[in-house]
Amino acid sequence: MRRYGLVVCFVLLCVVGLCAVPFLGCLDTSTPVDQSDDDVIDDDDNGDDDDGQMVWIAGKDWVGGRGVLLQREQDGWKRLDPLDPDGNWDLKQVAVGGANYAVAVGNLLSEYQGLIAYFNGEKWSSISPSSAPEKWSLNAVDIADDHVVAAGSDQENLASPVGLLLHYDGNSWHNRDLPQVGSEWELLDLDMLSNENGFAVGHSGRNGSRQGVILRWKDAEWIDYTLPDVSDDWELHAVSFAGTGAVWSVGVDNSGTVSRPVTLYKSEGPWQQVDVEDTRMELNGVNFISSSLGFICGESLGKGIVYRFNVGDWEKQDLPDVDGQWLLNDIAMVSQTEAYAVGKSVQDDQGIALYWNGAQWSQIDLPQISSNWEPLGIGVTH
Repeated sequence: MRRYGLVVCFVLLCVVGLCAVPFLGCLDTSTPVDQSDDDVIDDDDNGDDDDGQMVWIAGKDWVGGRGVLLQREQDGWKRLDPLDPDGNWDLKQVAVGGANYAVAVGNLLSEYQGLIAYFNGEKWSSISPSSAPEKWSLNAVDIADDHVVAAGSDQENLASPVGLLLHYDGNSWHNRDLPQVGSEWELLDLDMLSNENGFAVGHSGRNGSRQGVILRWKDAEWIDYTLPDVSDDWELHAVSFAGTGAVWSVGVDNSGTVSRPVTLYKSEGPWQQVDVEDTRMELNGVNFISSSLGFICGESLGKGIVYRFNVGDWEKQDLPDVDGQWLLNDIAMVSQTEAYAVGKSVQDDQGIALYWNGAQWSQIDLPQISSNWEPLGIGVTH
């Protein structure tokens, strides 16, 4: 989820079907976990007061097979350990609807189960939507008003998974009917501007013949778009509103001998392909804070890369020197003059975080979680 007008704070995730864990450092460890209704979100205790800017990193410890959650504090980074479930699991994304309202998603990979957790400012509750398939996975989540939407894939047929959108409408969860995009497809990201307007993106087909997919939530149904003929093998990784009338989506074209960037833009007319730079590049993240200011990030020629959209033009950013090969997975804007990006050093198998102060990018030191770990997402609020 790359949100216009609402920046994201990463908070603690916990596991579906297992006990949720209180948020150490923010909650007393004696705070009970409410599991009285596994299918309902109660947001009556929501508040709107923030304690100041918060920055969270979610990711994966590839050595331990565990999710990673880091909180930035004044004196550095603090790791917060969610519940330790059996099996291999990860933390993918979290959406914040207010200071005391958060919904997070991930996957218990060893069980082919998506994970959903809800925080109401006092306690965590694990959520097991009765409408979810027996086997499923989640890649993204977003909040709009009192609605929650999670995107991923239905894996009942492991050989041919299909797109999945679970929607909490303020009362209950629904497995939304989706267009017949293809026999095999998946959704990787979404952005909800309101409970009546949102986009989800991903790909259809198998490796070597994938096609980008964009769905829109409008008039209480998900519809698919006719997209530009990019190539015989391309996909979309991220999407972001850029004002109420514009949307950007980014990904990669794998049809050639090297990866090429895909950048799509829509305003009032059809989707259009926009050339950022004709070079080897894969784009993984996009975030706009207004119609005239936003960032995209990814990897080019073995190095992390960031472009800034500034009043109609894409400008390549000067980034800090990082030894060896590295990449960026996600980017989030705090304001007109602040942004963060996260990724991984391929050479050292360590996480990387960058900070933009409105003028230049600098690298932020991260703790060594293990000999091989990777930030997958960055969330901020203030």
